[in-house]
Amino acid sequence: MAAAMGLSISAAHAQSVTLYGRVVAGVDYVDHVATANGQSNDLLRFGSNQWGISMWGLKGDEDLGAGLHAVFNLENMFTAGTGVSDGLFNRYAVVGLSGSSWGTILLGRAMSLTDGEGWAIDPTGMQAMGLETLVYGRNWGPRSNAITFNSANFGGFAFRLQTGLSNEAGNSRANRQMSGSVSYTNGALDVRALYEELRDVNGKLSSTL
Repeated sequence: MAAAMGLSISAAHAQSVTLYGRVVAGVDYVDHVATANGQSNDLLRFGSNQWGISMWGLKGDEDLGAGLHAVFNLENMFTAGTGVSDGLFNRYAVVGLSGSSWGTILLGRAMSLTDGEGWAIDPTGMQAMGLETLVYGRNWGPRSNAITFNSANFGGFAFRLQTGLSNEAGNSRANRQMSGSVSYTNGALDVRALYEELRDVNGKLSSTL
């Protein structure tokens, strides 16, 4: 016996569909690069995604009345130099419901709360030399099989919740992710607190992720 709750919205019938994206590329000159013979040399190279990712996506919104909206977001990241993408819609593949008085609930692959909350306060914009170096890059990237809730703003306060289901019978903790954040913004003041736990294939908290 199975019970399921589902949400769907057709892009062909959504009242508002937005196509967006950007391409980030450049040319780098780097000196004293280590070579295979143990020496060093200069390097002129094509640079992709060092200062922001290249991506494109679709956002849709359907007004259901009484302040309720059906929404979706599909987003794909790729490397500008090669055009290579690690799977289609590797950042967002979500559908959900939104209301101005309470917030938004989304079902599907979504960027982690650590990624979004970190980006909001990291002066380097979550680049390779930013705050992710403190956690070995674990705050980057999406979370699969996720349920994400983003609250409305209540006088400057907001909170977010996210969990990623294991989809494994008998081991609900396998590869499970849970996180939550709270924030307060008022003009130039921006204060945030965040908690996340990532479990391995055995459902354990380990340092091998």
